[in-house]
Amino acid sequence: VTAIGSDVFPTATATNELSAVGSRIADLGGALVGSARLFAFGRDLLRNATGGSDTLALGYRLADLAAYAGSNNTLIGFSLARGLTTGNDNTLVGNALFSGAGGTLSGAVAFGRQVADLAVPSGAANLGVGTSLLRSLTTGASNTAVGNSLFDTGTPLTGSSNTAIGFQSLRAVTSGSSNTAAGAAVFPTPSN
Repeated sequence: VTAIGSDVFPTATATNELSAVGSRIADLGGALVGSARLFAFGRDLLRNATGGSDTLALGYRLADLAAYAGSNNTLIGFSLARGLTTGNDNTLVGNALFSGAGGTLSGAVAFGRQVADLAVPSGAANLGVGTSLLRSLTTGASNTAVGNSLFDTGTPLTGSSNTAIGFQSLRAVTSGSSNTAAGAAVFPTPSN
């Protein structure tokens, strides 16, 4: 364990290769037991961690609200995966990505701002690159959103295998599946 700062890994036991620079890192959860290769740099990171491995957290308020025990996650930015519990294989870079409370997110890739930030996501393999995408994602899986204001109505998104590229395309799709739209304002109103 290598720790520089305040309130960093205070309950770590039987761990391997933990490194942290900052404050309030894995400081609230129960005993951090059996974790390996957790690297955290910043503030309010993995605060309730009870396990997990192969995780990089760089920034502010990352996976800090729930009992984190995820693996193979890369979190870089501000307010990311705040309620992540057991999610694996996620790469999140940006601001307010998958930041709803609670969740078992797996296979998510997000770059940008406000991606799946309003709900409690548990769908697998969703991709979001841009701004205001998949904002109310709940159980939808294998959705791809690249652009601005896609799947962005505030209504829970449960649809799967949708692809939207552009501006406001498929904006109002909530439960529909296997839809594809590219361009500006393609199916911007309800079309389930």
